Amino acid sequence: MRAEDVAAELRRMGFRLTAARWAVIRHLEGNTSHPTAQEIYEALRPEHPGLSLATVYHTLAVLEDIGAVAAMSGGPSGRRFDANPEPHVNLVCRVCGRVRDVAFDELAPLLSQAAGGADFEVKELVVEAHGVCRDCRAEVGSLPGGEGAPA
Repeated sequence: MRAEDVAAELRRMGFRLTAARWAVIRHLEGNTSHPTAQEIYEALRPEHPGLSLATVYHTLAVLEDIGAVAAMSGGPSGRRFDANPEPHVNLVCRVCGRVRDVAFDELAPLLSQAAGGADFEVKELVVEAHGVCRDCRAEVGSLPGGEGAPA
């Protein structure tokens, strides 16, 4: 997601580009942490004391509507936002909630083939794989029926 492109699209759609919206957009640009709304709010609040959590949520909803971010479940830490427009898989740890992007070059042709065969235009794709990351496995293990086991 390029902040300038998103700003131009918002203006084109008649949205005002307030300082708060711009701060959220800039925070997401190049951000690979898949932050929650609360994390974005907490990161921006020191520099933007007038920012409200409601404004962050509203901005994220608008960004999701225009395809600039994709919402994802995010595991135990709640709904997260992904600003990576490239085809990829999100690996979500069920224990700590961390999300890691993994490039998956074969995804784009598969999606194109599936969508083309159905005469369907894909606007957003979110692929998530849930499991247990290396750090959490080292701490709690991945035992059958335990926290690391598939649901």
